[in-house]
Amino acid sequence: MAVTINASTSAGLVQTADTSGVLALQTAGTTAVTVDASQNVGIGTTTLTNKFNVAGAIQSSSNLVAIGVNTVALSQEATYSRLAAFGPNASTGGTLYLYSISSNGAVQNGAIIDASGNLLLGTTDSTKGALIVGKAAPNAAYGQICAFSPTASDSATSGMSVVKYANDSTTAQVLFRFLINQGAAGQGQINGNGANAAAFGSYSDARLKENIVDLPSQLANIMALRPVEFDYIESEGGGHQIGFVAQEVKEIYPDLVGEDADGMYTLSDMNKNDARLIKAIQEMKAIIDTQASTITQLQADVAALKGALA
Repeated sequence: MAVTINASTSAGLVQTADTSGVLALQTAGTTAVTVDASQNVGIGTTTLTNKFNVAGAIQSSSNLVAIGVNTVALSQEATYSRLAAFGPNASTGGTLYLYSISSNGAVQNGAIIDASGNLLLGTTDSTKGALIVGKAAPNAAYGQICAFSPTASDSATSGMSVVKYANDSTTAQVLFRFLINQGAAGQGQINGNGANAAAFGSYSDARLKENIVDLPSQLANIMALRPVEFDYIESEGGGHQIGFVAQEVKEIYPDLVGEDADGMYTLSDMNKNDARLIKAIQEMKAIIDTQASTITQLQADVAALKGALA
C-alpha cells in the first residue's frame, strides 16, 4: 500500500495513511505520481526501477519542443548516467523520437534514434545506413547535409572528413560513393589513388557496357575549344581563374554542360589544367602545321632542284 492523497471527484481531498514509506498522488482514484521509500519517482507507473520513471510520452506545453519515447519509458540509466529509451523491457530496446511542432501545432518528425542505434533525420527509413537524412525539401543551395564552419579564419580546417578503418591507399579504397534513382544506380565515387592521393572514379567494368566502338577523331573539336582566363563577378565571390566558357563548350561538347536550378550553366570534367593542356595541344598543332608546310615547300624545292640537274 501507500500513503495516498486522492483528489476525489465527490469528497474533495482524501488522505489514506500507512507505514510503507510510499507516497501516491491520485486523481479520481487513479495514481498519477508515486514516490517510493528510496525516493524513486514514477509518473503513470508504479514500477520504479530508476530515480525517474515515466510511462508514456513527455511533451512540453509550449509547443516548442516535444520528446516522445516509443512503447514504455524515458529512463536514466544509473550505471552510465545516460538518457535511454527502453521498449517493453530492457532486452528488447525501443526508439527515441525527437519531435518538432509546427506553428499550427502539427507534430513533425525531427530526429529518431532506433533500437539499433541508427540516427534518422527527417525520415523513418532505417534501411539505408547508420545516418540517414531524408528532408523532403532541402535548401537548394546547401542540400540535405551542410557543415557550417564556426570561424572565418579556418582555411586549413576541413569542412567534412571521411575516415576509413582500412589502411589501403589503392584505387580499391572507396571513400565516397554517389548514387541516383533512390540508390538503385551508381553515379561514381571518390576512391584512393595511391599514397596520399584520391581521385574521382567511374564504373568502367566491361561487364557493364555494350556497343563498344572506337572514338572518332577529336582533333578538330579540341582545336575549336577556347581556353581562357577570367575574373568571376563580385556576387560569385570574385577572383581570377582559368578555364572555359560553358556556352562555347556546349556548342562542341554539350554532354559536358549542365544547368543549375537558377538557369546558370555548369561545366563538368574540365578544370584549369585541362585548359592549359588543351592550349598547349593547340600551340603544338600550330607548330606542326608550320613545320609540315615548311617540309612540303622543301620537298618541292628539292624536286625542282633535281629536275634542273637532270
